[in-house]
Amino acid sequence: ADVVHCHDVFFWYLPFRLLFPNKKVYTTFHGYEGNNIPNKRAIFMHKLSEKLSYGNICVGDFLKKWYGTKPTFVTYGAVDLQTIEKYIKENKSSANFKNKIIYFGRLEYEAGILKYLEALNILKKKGIDLELDVYGEGSQKEAVIEYGKENNLKISLKGFIFNIESVLNNYDYVFCSRYLSMLEAMAFEKPIFAEYNNLIKKDYLQMAPFAKYISISKDADGIANDFEEYLLEKKKLKIENAYNFVKTETWEKMVNTYLELWSVE
Repeated sequence: ADVVHCHDVFFWYLPFRLLFPNKKVYTTFHGYEGNNIPNKRAIFMHKLSEKLSYGNICVGDFLKKWYGTKPTFVTYGAVDLQTIEKYIKENKSSANFKNKIIYFGRLEYEAGILKYLEALNILKKKGIDLELDVYGEGSQKEAVIEYGKENNLKISLKGFIFNIESVLNNYDYVFCSRYLSMLEAMAFEKPIFAEYNNLIKKDYLQMAPFAKYISISKDADGIANDFEEYLLEKKKLKIENAYNFVKTETWEKMVNTYLELWSVE
């Protein structure tokens, strides 16, 4: 290989870095350790990976703050607008999906699925009775089912879907909190309600350039409050601004970023 590119786990390549000291190697840092605040070992491994790489891409500015990483480039992901526009034309929102929410992502604590259900329950008690379709799998699946039954919520578990773009336009509101998911929702011009449950995820969301265009909350009360205010038109989410941001984040741009990175000596 002329170029080696590592994604997060540079440690696996470390012996070869010593064997081939002149081979060009680069790293992309995608995220953080599950739901944990990074410890000294994690920070050290990031710095070592950065030091032994010719250059790196950070997915999010929060990595600079939490790991001390000096990125060559920063990205937040990409979308295929042509494909999305095709789905928008083919799957126009119908009355059957009016006032429905979509959640897509892992059914895990760090993704906030149960916080979203709690918010749905709070809204229901206020007389705002909404339906939620959940796309994804994870260890909290049974907890989701149980919470829905206990609180008589209108939840439908759809399982994992490979191509979320094929259904996204059928929903009025989006619950998600990961970059790629949010970019996809922005491309469909949907209001986004994101959740964080620790300080690093707070920065993950709030340090993103599109943070001011979406709702960001730390708990179920915050999600429900923002959602209610959005419905009452008291809270404005800058959906058009979000779309203008995401339409420049193409896969072609991503490819060019990697090609430019690999030219760094």
